[in-house]
Amino acid sequence: MRPEISQTAALGTLTLVGLYVGCVLMGWAIDSLHPVNDRDDTEVDPDAHKKTTMRPRDQNNVFDLVQALHDPSKQVVLYTVRRLMDLSAFKSFQTQIGAYGGIEALVNLLLVDRTSMDDETNALTIAIFLTLSNLTVHATNHNVMHAANLERVVADIYDEPSLPMAVKLPCLRLMTNLAMWSESSTWLLDAPVVHTLAADLLSSASDDWTNGILQLFANLTDPASMSSAGDRAAIDSIVDATVCFCELEGEHITPRQRENAQCILRNASQAVLSRPVM
Repeated sequence: MRPEISQTAALGTLTLVGLYVGCVLMGWAIDSLHPVNDRDDTEVDPDAHKKTTMRPRDQNNVFDLVQALHDPSKQVVLYTVRRLMDLSAFKSFQTQIGAYGGIEALVNLLLVDRTSMDDETNALTIAIFLTLSNLTVHATNHNVMHAANLERVVADIYDEPSLPMAVKLPCLRLMTNLAMWSESSTWLLDAPVVHTLAADLLSSASDDWTNGILQLFANLTDPASMSSAGDRAAIDSIVDATVCFCELEGEHITPRQRENAQCILRNASQAVLSRPVM
């Protein structure tokens, strides 16, 4: 009986092996008809073709980008400034842009004939303002900006009566960032642009514009700035505009606006108390 059992077991084993091999072969056949992606967790990038045809300047380093700011093509310059704007958000690139002369080049690009501004020039101006706004946080970069008289350039641009709001807001942002430094803040307090800003605060129909002006006024009235400001009329103009704004807004004033207004009035009152008695 044992030989028969052994033969039966052997036949059973062979049968199982045959079934297993058949299943494997069938699986391979199915796979050949429907290939499986080994990276099922990776989604197809719809913009992959754009990345494979990336423009050469995407690969340029900061030095090359700064050199490209002198290119005669407006399209090249606009693209380059926007690329620098992206890089300027990172601290490591901020120092490089300043060290390679990028700040002076950007300021020079603002010194153009603005009597007939087209969309391309406005777009370039906006990109420059945003780039310089990012660069102001670095002390060495700010020193370069101050030496290049950036405060005067930006103030003159803001005072242009036909300046579109799309350009005015980033211009205001740059002035606000510059005003965080006492040297720039002191200069701006002595400039006519303060009185323009005071009038704009009372006529503004945009929350972004209003908030930007109040934030700038809060920076300008910092005690360190006002202590060396020569034109006290600028402080009076800021205070008068802020008080009138609060009265006009009444209960509609936002928490942020109230906070900045309180900061302005508090700083101004401290400056008055600290004035020497004549």
